[in-house]
Amino acid sequence: MALPVTVPIGAVSELSTFCGCTLMPADTVFHADVSTLPVLAKSDTWTDLLGGTLLAAWGGEPWMGVTAGMPVNVVGPDRPTETVIFNRGYSTSGPSIDSAPYAIPDYPLVEGMPGIPAWDRHLLVFQEGTCISQELYNVANGVEMPANSLADALGNAVYANLYGSAWIAEAGVRFDMSSPLYPAIGAANAARLPYLPLILRPDELERGSIDHMLGVTIAKDRGTGFTWPALAGDGTGTNPDGVPMGTVFRLRADFDVSDFDPATQVVLRALQQHGAVVYDSFNAGQDGMRLLAMSNGWTGTDYLTAQRELSTIPVGAFEAVDVLSIAADPSTGWMISSSA
Repeated sequence: MALPVTVPIGAVSELSTFCGCTLMPADTVFHADVSTLPVLAKSDTWTDLLGGTLLAAWGGEPWMGVTAGMPVNVVGPDRPTETVIFNRGYSTSGPSIDSAPYAIPDYPLVEGMPGIPAWDRHLLVFQEGTCISQELYNVANGVEMPANSLADALGNAVYANLYGSAWIAEAGVRFDMSSPLYPAIGAANAARLPYLPLILRPDELERGSIDHMLGVTIAKDRGTGFTWPALAGDGTGTNPDGVPMGTVFRLRADFDVSDFDPATQVVLRALQQHGAVVYDSFNAGQDGMRLLAMSNGWTGTDYLTAQRELSTIPVGAFEAVDVLSIAADPSTGWMISSSA
């Protein structure tokens, strides 16, 4: 995939690739350098409200009894597509559902399975060649998913009887990683942001650099409303000073990273340069910001020291920054202005 010769100020000039694809163009907020953006007036209020620390766990570090992190499945460009049945939510159609066929591998990895409660059961499938990120929320399959309880096994039996081996989901979306424009329909998280450009990957720590914004989640009751680059939010907080979905937090420049493990430093430098965006929420009443990372692709307890060190970084070491000031056209996409 060809890279642009010039990019706006604030964007990176060379991008890493995943399965031969760049994950969103260079001139998008996902790759913006936010290190010099102004701090928002409510920054201290928001970090005080969130409290706690950064929370990091992936791969060989188990969390709640299963592999921590978000699994990413990969299929080739010729993988056959199949119809997903959207009936696990309140509606079988709507703005969160892209009903186009999805290319899904046999027996894919699903977030949280087979643990209990299995979290949100996201199913992410990246297609090589097309550079399409297919993202499904709250999936089930009566044949290809293991049961995590007796009740789940009974549910699988019902699904198998009704739908055979078809995949069932509550919501779904497909993102073209070569396009900065919002998808016409669909979502798989509260902010309606793509997962792949925000996820911490094993190859990045091996390479020693991260060229994109990272994703974080916060407690649902600490959030209120949303702001660009998010397109929606699910915060239940009634506090007018709640944190909007889409808020970008930057690790302060004066935070000394020099004494940390080299892998930890890679992540901390990315948080200083590209920041972390709030893209979803977790259970109410909990402190901190949970970092988005792949669950697969790591070996054993790879980077266990980094996970432990990152989980000591106080939220108070971050500041909320004004990314809306560099938005080129927030009504249509995630592009940043060439005059930023």
